[in-house]
Amino acid sequence: MVEFRVSFLLFCLELNNIKETIISMDQCKTLAAKFNIEDEEIDTLLHFLHFRVGIIQHYNVKGISDVIIKEPHVLFNKVTELILKTFLSSGSIAMSQQERFCKKGILELCAFENLLSKEDQITPQQFLLFLRHLRVAVPFTDKSGLQKYFIPLILNHVPKSPLERVDTVIAPLAITFQLGHCPKGLFGVLISYLLCPEGNQELTFDLLEDHIYQDQVSLLVSSSEDVDQICLRSCISHLEVSVVLENYPPANNSAKYAPRATTPNVVCNNIRVMLDNCIQLSLKKLHYSCDKVGTAFSLTCPLKCGSPHEVRSGVHSLYMRCSRHGKLTVPESGCPWFNKGK
Repeated sequence: MVEFRVSFLLFCLELNNIKETIISMDQCKTLAAKFNIEDEEIDTLLHFLHFRVGIIQHYNVKGISDVIIKEPHVLFNKVTELILKTFLSSGSIAMSQQERFCKKGILELCAFENLLSKEDQITPQQFLLFLRHLRVAVPFTDKSGLQKYFIPLILNHVPKSPLERVDTVIAPLAITFQLGHCPKGLFGVLISYLLCPEGNQELTFDLLEDHIYQDQVSLLVSSSEDVDQICLRSCISHLEVSVVLENYPPANNSAKYAPRATTPNVVCNNIRVMLDNCIQLSLKKLHYSCDKVGTAFSLTCPLKCGSPHEVRSGVHSLYMRCSRHGKLTVPESGCPWFNKGK
């Protein structure tokens, strides 16, 4: 726990008198010195002001650790300005990039370069680092090697008209929540963690630029030798994951699938584990209590009651419990998600 000090309070009062919305670390140290706060105590001071008082935003992250945001709304005002400039552009942004941003939420690096001036006291590179750290913008590299940024929050929702369902022999996985609904903000942050994971992962995810919506995206999933595809969709009560495996037939194809380097059971289970890890990180990022949210991996009721049910492990097999039909055996099509079945 950070100890409360009178000098910290005096610093807060003086900070409120500063007109700038963004200050540098040098400015912070100069101001702190007036109240006999040593340079060695600056980290403690900033932690106190960020997490205990909540009047600044400061992140000890490479590239932005020297920047202190006095009024956080400034960053999001700039995002709004960027969106307006892009949608209402009359020539400052290329039409192809404008169309890509409107339809796919994707911008190239050059779109950020003229957004900030010296008066803003933050560079475009630092601005992007803040957006990346806050999981608002997700960097990725396209097939040509060009650096781009994905901002899912500006996209349209999935059309109300029914979309074509993914045709696959693997039943869609449902991620349900004890809350009874999908936590607000989770979907966009989850996508950012899948595209930019922390640490080394067995799977890598790449954005497919077709059919991108604010609450539905398709991703390529690459393992050691196989490249598969998932469609991740945010529903009101849960997240839905459909998978199409390489060299694996659709549901209406009776032909045997070609040999794969990774079996369907292994890749589906790995996807589920990766999703679980990224969901927990996303919930923490959004300051949710993981225990209170209560995530569970479920499948749609095989007797079509209309609700997904949590999959549980029994002595000899997987099962689900339906409020209408009681205990049900998990269908073979859903077993690969749990590394079970043939």
